Amino acid sequence: MRPLLLLSLVFFTHAIRRAYIKVDGQLRCATSTDATFTIWLMEDDDNNDDVINKEEVELWENRGVGFSYFAIEGEADDTPFDIYVEPYLKIEHNCNDKEYDGHVFCAKLPDTRGFGDYWVTFPNNTAMTNCAKFEQ
Repeated sequence: MRPLLLLSLVFFTHAIRRAYIKVDGQLRCATSTDATFTIWLMEDDDNNDDVINKEEVELWENRGVGFSYFAIEGEADDTPFDIYVEPYLKIEHNCNDKEYDGHVFCAKLPDTRGFGDYWVTFPNNTAMTNCAKFEQ
């Protein structure tokens, strides 16, 4: 009985999905040159989403608008019952730009099995959505 339990624990431990996720991008705020953004790199789970990493970004002036590059990365673990790690960004900001709908939004990143390397631009090329669908 003990060898079976040990074998089960070894299988379960090695079956956990692990992925390294790196996101580089740029932020822009047309209405403020000193806006701040808080970026969370998250992993979508059925019960509680995992915080992989958190970064604070302050914009600087570039041709009259607030602008900054950012980089956030980390390692995510998921259960052996999930096929992919499902990363997303949660972003909170104090920019009053009309292109941002509200002061908190989420952006889904492509699912990954091992290594995800992404480039995103806000508010342009990445689908921004209400975070409620991620945080249930």
